[in-house]
Amino acid sequence: MIVYIKNLNNDRGITLLEALLSLFITLLILQALPYVLKTVWIYSQQSPQKDVEVYQLYHFIEQDLYTTRSISTISDGVRLYKQNGDQVDIEQYGNMIRRQVNQQGHQGLLHNVKSFEVRSSSKGFSILLQNEGGSIYQKLFNLYTE
Repeated sequence: MIVYIKNLNNDRGITLLEALLSLFITLLILQALPYVLKTVWIYSQQSPQKDVEVYQLYHFIEQDLYTTRSISTISDGVRLYKQNGDQVDIEQYGNMIRRQVNQQGHQGLLHNVKSFEVRSSSKGFSILLQNEGGSIYQKLFNLYTE
């Protein structure tokens, strides 16, 4: 008895259906490519990362204000008097904004700062800062008192 086994593998080449599918996928990618490149170029020109860094600085200051009993302005920044007796200074140091607790240590909060100005108000203080790129940011902080 002789048994013939049919070879189900097609090793003779690419079929027309495979070629059309490959062509269709290639055309879709080529059609979307200009939009992707334009979006990447726009975001690289705007540099939204710098805004995020400033908003993160604001967040750190607001976190400190939750446990602050009083504030005073100092020559290059603001001094927060905490409820636990600590004294926190947020000030410009060179081209960065730093945070010091009891005038010890050194925590950098924001780099590449051109100017940093703190103005006292009746319920808190405002910060006006300019980065080395020329962008200006201003924020009013209120002291949370009971």
